[in-house]
Amino acid sequence: MPTNVIAADVGLIKTALSVAKSYPVFPTSDKVPAWSNEELGVERGQGGYKIATQDPTEVKRLFSHQRAAEIAVPMGEMSGLLCVDVDLHKDPELEAWVAENDWMANTLTHKTRSGGLHFFFRHEPGVFWPSTLREGVDVKAGGNGYVCWPGTPGYSVLVDAEPAVFPFDVLEKIMMARGGTGLLSGPDAYNNATDDELMTRIQEATDLYPSLRSLSMRMASSRISPDETIATLKAIMDMSVASDPDHPRHLDWVDRRSKIEHLVVTAVEKAGAVFSVDDDFARALDDDGPSFLDTQRMLAASSRPIGPQQAPTADEISALAAEIELDEDEFHSVTLGELHQRTIKPVEWLVPGIIPKMNSGALAGSSNVGKTRWLALLAACVASGRTDILGWEPCEPTPVLYIANEEYVEDCLRRIKAVALHYDLEDSEPIIVRGKAVGSFKLAQLNETRVLEINRDNISRLVAMIDKVGCGLVLLDPYVTLADAMDGGENSSSTAETVREALTLVQSSPKKGVATIFAHHTPKQNKKEGYRGDLEALRGSGAIGAALDFSWTMDQWTPPKGSADAAAWKQHYLRLRLKRFVVVDNAKVREGEGHPAIVMELVGQEMGEGEGRDIGVCHISSEAEALDALSVANDEDATFSLILDELIDNFGEGRVSGVKNICDPMKDVPGWPPYKDKVQGELAKLFERLSSPTRRGDHEITILREGKKWQLRIVKMEE
Repeated sequence: MPTNVIAADVGLIKTALSVAKSYPVFPTSDKVPAWSNEELGVERGQGGYKIATQDPTEVKRLFSHQRAAEIAVPMGEMSGLLCVDVDLHKDPELEAWVAENDWMANTLTHKTRSGGLHFFFRHEPGVFWPSTLREGVDVKAGGNGYVCWPGTPGYSVLVDAEPAVFPFDVLEKIMMARGGTGLLSGPDAYNNATDDELMTRIQEATDLYPSLRSLSMRMASSRISPDETIATLKAIMDMSVASDPDHPRHLDWVDRRSKIEHLVVTAVEKAGAVFSVDDDFARALDDDGPSFLDTQRMLAASSRPIGPQQAPTADEISALAAEIELDEDEFHSVTLGELHQRTIKPVEWLVPGIIPKMNSGALAGSSNVGKTRWLALLAACVASGRTDILGWEPCEPTPVLYIANEEYVEDCLRRIKAVALHYDLEDSEPIIVRGKAVGSFKLAQLNETRVLEINRDNISRLVAMIDKVGCGLVLLDPYVTLADAMDGGENSSSTAETVREALTLVQSSPKKGVATIFAHHTPKQNKKEGYRGDLEALRGSGAIGAALDFSWTMDQWTPPKGSADAAAWKQHYLRLRLKRFVVVDNAKVREGEGHPAIVMELVGQEMGEGEGRDIGVCHISSEAEALDALSVANDEDATFSLILDELIDNFGEGRVSGVKNICDPMKDVPGWPPYKDKVQGELAKLFERLSSPTRRGDHEITILREGKKWQLRIVKMEE
């Protein structure tokens, strides 16, 4: 990983080191982790707050990131802290509320940038912490919870004290007053309770609404009919002590009972279950005063029992089939003769012969092979109608929607602008970008019963944007972020099917013309020959590729296997950076004939004034140009140029002292002499060559002895 220690805020690093003496820290910018998973070289779910550390060396490295602007401390078990976050601006009554609750007065307290308050307490493992205590008062106790710490601009210490023990009696009262369980331990929290425990809580009025909601979801997912569920929940509520008008929670009971129908309708919609009512069951519920045990027996004896059911017989299926009225719109009947007389509507194309409308595609490639650069190029080409740049027929300029779940908006826009500059593109339809700063955009999520379901809200928002702008192409990057993880993760065929259904809904929007393409990784254990043109390049379940209408692979370009060029490439590609050549090829074609392989060179595009260093783009090349690069395989200057490029990539601008500190990041660079305890032999010759300032692009590189240590200096030159 590049070691960029020069652009860092030294003051921020020193403060972070001080905080790290007590708590693990990591850098953020606008409260978003500064390091991306790609930069860290980790899978999704392994970055973010999980990189927080107290190791001084690691703290220095983490806070050297150019986006590091804030010191963040994770809450929960990592720090042993929980935070009560009071946003005073959200409710004018909060100041009085804080004053009334003296349990917050004598614990570590910080003032936030927005004028709010952070009260810190000792975190207790295994406690069921609510996310909020009231409007404007959040609890950060673990998971993704983290807060900015003083040393961050705008944050200061109000009360410098040890974090106090959280008053659990207060928490129980607050939860009970809000209709919660008042139960704090994980096993006893309602989401983890058994059916019997949930019904007991309703009966004893220790918990009403959450238990009702949880039961309704469980019954719907267990294929109990809506009427059965409503009747059962009402019967359970009628047994509650809160049904007594004199009970202190009677008004809560009346309110909660009135919402049962709505709860069940919502639960059934999520579960996708539609059933008829069992008459005997309904009549049984109409009897006066069924007992608690009777209710459970009725559940067990209902027409659709909970849990796995016996496989149906052929006779049962035949009987059910005889009662079904077939929908003519579902099954289309036609003869071959009729087809001869009928004109079938042709395939509609977003890009003629390449990308069909109302279809799904994918791009598979290893990490850092250039997938995001390809997506930026594709977005610019489609929006401008210049798909001829890729060697395809031009298309109609079409708006593009780019969902980047692991990228900031600015990073995406920077890449797209680099493409526009590189290919001199100006006129286009809109390109709409959604970045990670507003959270991952999921097409599917786990519901309360841990069943994966389509995220209706997100799909609706996506369709609304598509229809508003007239988008013809939706890019989603990467696939792994589009759904909540289930058992099996990417290897789950059911997850793949749910994502496919979600994409079908997107493609079937009122506009009815949108194509969707997502980026995905190849398996970690890459085949020696790569995955070029291989449908198995898509990591995870085979159902992912099976559901696609088309797919591409993006792989390092290599000469034809067995040729003399192949042997030369294997010997020299690292030294000459031949890995910069990549190829996009067809892996699956359902409509059309696909396209010839596209060979590209990953090059840097100079940006405008004030926009920083060059940005990588995909430059359309050819196999001939890639082969030409081999002709300089023995050119000493090529090796030296590579070393200069790697020095700039690894160290950026500034100074690095010590032979070991210079050599360690360069040890795997072809042509870099081996380091043995001191400068000698080839390494001495290289250092001598660089003792005079050497220009490479817009950088000047020098290695000189300063006292007893060698020092590398890299300066960006002014034009």
